[in-house]
Amino acid sequence: MVYYLLYGILGLLSFLPLTILYKLSNLLAFIMYYIFRYRRKVVRENLLKSFPDKTINEIILIEKKFYRFLCRLIVETIKLISIPKNELKQRCIYTQNFQNIFNKYAHEKKNVIVLMGHLGNWEWAGAAFNLHFSNQLYALYHPLSSPSFDKLVKKLRTRFGTQLISMRTAYKHILSIKTKPAVFTFIADQCPSPQNAFSMTFLNQNTLVYYGPELIAQKLKFPVVFVSVKQIKAGYYEVDGREYLVEVADYSEYPVMKHFMQHLEEKIKEQPEIWLWSHKRWKHKATI
Repeated sequence: MVYYLLYGILGLLSFLPLTILYKLSNLLAFIMYYIFRYRRKVVRENLLKSFPDKTINEIILIEKKFYRFLCRLIVETIKLISIPKNELKQRCIYTQNFQNIFNKYAHEKKNVIVLMGHLGNWEWAGAAFNLHFSNQLYALYHPLSSPSFDKLVKKLRTRFGTQLISMRTAYKHILSIKTKPAVFTFIADQCPSPQNAFSMTFLNQNTLVYYGPELIAQKLKFPVVFVSVKQIKAGYYEVDGREYLVEVADYSEYPVMKHFMQHLEEKIKEQPEIWLWSHKRWKHKATI
C-alpha cells in the first residue's frame, strides 16, 4: 500500500517539466539547508577536513551549491519515472572516449567491472547507458531496509533495462551470469566496514576503501573502467571513462582501487558541489 501511494505521488510529480521541478528543488534546498538543517554538521565537517586550504567563506559557498545540487538530483531521480528516452539521451552525453571503450568490449564480448562514485547524477548515467550501448548493465546495490522504498528504487533503476544485484551476493551472482557482454557497476566510494577494506589517504583524510571489486576483477580476469560524471549545466551531464590495467604482479596493495580513489578525488576537486558530502563517508576510522 505504501509503495503504491509513493509511486502514485512521485509519478504525478515526474510529469512536471524539469523547469518547474528545478524551482521546486530550489525551494526544497532552502528548507533543507536553513530550516531542517539536514546533515549540515556532517557536510561542513567533511568539507573542512577535505579542503583545509579553503577559507570558511569558500567552504560555505560549496556547501550551499551542494544542497542546491542535491535537491536537483532528487527531482531528476523522480523524473526517471516518466522521462522520455530521447530526452534522457539528450541530457546524458557520453564522450567519444567512453563510446570507444564500451563499444570495443561489446565487440569483443568481454565483461567489464565499472567503478563509479557518488558524483553527478549517477542514476541518469546508468539509465541512459542502456539507451546507447548493447552491453547489459548490472548495478550492484545495497537493499534498503524499507520494503516499499526498496521496491520503488528498483522500479526507477530498472526502467530502461538495468538489472540489479545485491552487494550481499555479488560474487556468486556475477559468476552465475552467462550473458556477454555485461557491465557490472559498483558505486565504490561508500564507507565499508574495516574488515572488508584497506586504508589510504583520500581528500586529505585517512579513508577506508572497499577492495571487493578489485578482487572480483582479479579472479574473473575482467577489465576495470573508472566512470565519471561531469555536470555541464543544470540537467545536463557528460559521462567519461578511464580504463585500468589489471595485469599486475601484487594485488595485495590494491592498485586498481587506489587509482580509482585518486582519479575520483581529481574529479571531485573539479566540481566539488556535485559529490555526496552529506554521506557519512568517514564514520569508520581508518589508520594508515
